[in-house]
Amino acid sequence: MNQIEDEIVNAMARHGFTKTEARAYVALLKAHPATGYELAARSGVPRSAIYNVLRKLSASGAIRAVSEQPKRYSPIAPAQLLKMVEARMSQGLASLEKSLNQLRSGVPEATTWVLSGYDAILERAQAMVAAAESSVHLSVWAREAETLQPLLSEAEGRGVSIVAFSFSKLPPLAGRSLTYGLEEEALEGHWDHKLVLIVDQARVLVGTVNQSEDARAVETDETAVVDMAINNLVLDVTLYGERMEQDTAAVVRELANRFAPIDDLLERRVAE
Repeated sequence: MNQIEDEIVNAMARHGFTKTEARAYVALLKAHPATGYELAARSGVPRSAIYNVLRKLSASGAIRAVSEQPKRYSPIAPAQLLKMVEARMSQGLASLEKSLNQLRSGVPEATTWVLSGYDAILERAQAMVAAAESSVHLSVWAREAETLQPLLSEAEGRGVSIVAFSFSKLPPLAGRSLTYGLEEEALEGHWDHKLVLIVDQARVLVGTVNQSEDARAVETDETAVVDMAINNLVLDVTLYGERMEQDTAAVVRELANRFAPIDDLLERRVAE
């Protein structure tokens, strides 16, 4: 292997792959489809080990069998591999965060973090979605929705309720999408890209997500900030329902279930 290939193998080894798995993937990326026998010769992985390596790569989704007798394999595209590694890391961090939080004793204090840079904000959003237990509500643009879509689908598979609101057109997403369907280019003439992500109605990530290092966001479980984010989303959803003549009552009820029942209190006051 040349220097670039060695660097790829070492990088993959730092992100959950063995070096033999990484060598097999690199060799397959250079020439595919290929049999296990061919890959053993090209990658330097011993023939006695290559089929076990191929089984593990297939199980992880990094490669796929494309024919039988003889079985030949093809790799997923590098961009897909990177997304898979990124999701795996986000899930690992979310699991670590959950375990660390379980060790904390006493009354937990509110935590607030400031994040800088587009990539850091999107990585944190992915980790929050991966850790969601009951609900994910978000106000999002199409570009960021596409990045979050795989993890939203996984969350829905765990039974998490998903609701996405947007002024822009959205790609197909898990859960329910409420969108005006406007073109991003038209909206960008008036607004920065913004993201409001509310997880389990207990933690929020809110900020500007332009694709630059100037992008900034705040993540917090401070109750007052979470309530303000929910109120803002309730207003957007309510106005959307009125403008688009859509029934959004169920979404509003789900979001507002932690607030005082103002309508009931007003009726009770009138009755008195």
